[in-house]
Amino acid sequence: MLANRDAKKEAEDRHSFYKYLEESKNNSIVEESADNYDNYFENQKRMNNARNVRYEYGRFLDSIDKFLLSEACIKIFEGVRGFQYTMDKKNVEKGKDMIRSYFNEANITDLKRSMRDQNTIFLHDLLEAVDYSHNKILEDTDKDNEKTFNISKEKVDDFYDHLDKESFDDATEMIKNRVSAAVQDFVTDNKADKEELNKLMNDTKDNIDSIETSSQEEATKIVEQTKAQYKRRANEVYDRQKSLYEEMVYKNYTDIMKDSVLTEAYSENGKLNIDSIVEFTEIQYTILEMFNTLKIDPVTEESVRELLS
Repeated sequence: MLANRDAKKEAEDRHSFYKYLEESKNNSIVEESADNYDNYFENQKRMNNARNVRYEYGRFLDSIDKFLLSEACIKIFEGVRGFQYTMDKKNVEKGKDMIRSYFNEANITDLKRSMRDQNTIFLHDLLEAVDYSHNKILEDTDKDNEKTFNISKEKVDDFYDHLDKESFDDATEMIKNRVSAAVQDFVTDNKADKEELNKLMNDTKDNIDSIETSSQEEATKIVEQTKAQYKRRANEVYDRQKSLYEEMVYKNYTDIMKDSVLTEAYSENGKLNIDSIVEFTEIQYTILEMFNTLKIDPVTEESVRELLS
């Protein structure tokens, strides 16, 4: 877009200038001025091209770090719970896309500086691997030649080999345990809720069935009171304090129900696939926990709850 504007402006300036030259009566001055103006425009074009190449080179440098960091985090992400074997591939790919989007949208210079400031052994080793591969990629790059602004498969493979030499086991295990605990709490709490609601329902039914009165009016009044009591106690169950993971599950559920395209995507045989929604939430939570545990982008539970509200 910038190059197009420059070209258009150059054409307009040339047209105006040559129109002036054609109207001039001093031919020797006209010829000399035309030559000088041509030289000026050639110099301007070279300067603009050089600026564009420098700009693209800067973008390429950022893209290297964004690519390397996202691929490193995807490797950790995949190792947390063996997603590639146990989960729907579509949900796993969505998780990978979320990681790539995060780094693509980040100010990578500020992010790397923040990661270094965390002063953890893990981030030190991770950034060391990224910087090593970054410099290896630049060995094949000419900063004045845009055609060399690419990352070869060989350099990507070298990066993966370098990552394999790093031990992420402790970090992976920590994230795995935290995610597993959140998921188990969700399962336990929901099981307890169902048992409580079933008990309330059965008790309410028994209380209504055991009403003994000769007055129909009195019986109706007792039934209404019993139902109101059930509704109040059921609402207490629904409104209990929920974990962050559980809030994320319900937020995804309500968002999907409001969107017909998402509803269709998460449906199976005409019925909403709740398990798939819970699974996708687990992937989201894993990424959140990974960024937080590894201090790549630490967040508080309160800030996440605010985003969900």
